[in-house]
Amino acid sequence: MVEQAFGREVLRERSQNRINYTLKRIGNTLPNGIDGQIHLGHWIDFYCDDTVSLWRQLAFSHGKELVAPFATAAAARTALSIAANKRYFSNGRVKYLLKDLLHRRLPEYDVDKPKGHSGLPTERFAVERIFDRAREIFSPPDYLGPIISVVREVTDPVAETRWNLLTLCAWHHRVFTNAKLTPHPRSRCFVFH
Repeated sequence: MVEQAFGREVLRERSQNRINYTLKRIGNTLPNGIDGQIHLGHWIDFYCDDTVSLWRQLAFSHGKELVAPFATAAAARTALSIAANKRYFSNGRVKYLLKDLLHRRLPEYDVDKPKGHSGLPTERFAVERIFDRAREIFSPPDYLGPIISVVREVTDPVAETRWNLLTLCAWHHRVFTNAKLTPHPRSRCFVFH
């Protein structure tokens, strides 16, 4: 959908920019094979897709504070002290270290049961037509023009793209354009063109 809205060259350039930005921060030396790909993907996500900053800003807009102990420098140093080939998966289990720690803390909890999306309860929202009602309140801002027609083609009511768009529209109306709010000192600022 992004390629359809903006073109293949823009998509390729932006993807390469994310890789280059991340490599500057972690160094160009990556583990070999799949471990290196997973390692790079993890750090691209950390440096380029930090949803904690956005959630923190949304929390502040409601007079709340978001605490993210997993995003501290100490947690990052601890994670990096584990070799990449042992950090992400083992014997077909992903996030196995975190699951094992949780199991030690809560042995009655089935840490290996299938997990759903950790964000919005999209299926319930679709059944209750919450997306349709919210879309009436949070209309898309003008700078999203190039992708709105593409997103409208998504007919699946639980498609993640629709929910991401709704979240961005709510953030735009409640945070980005709210002159009463000032960014938290640790938040990142983004400029939309």
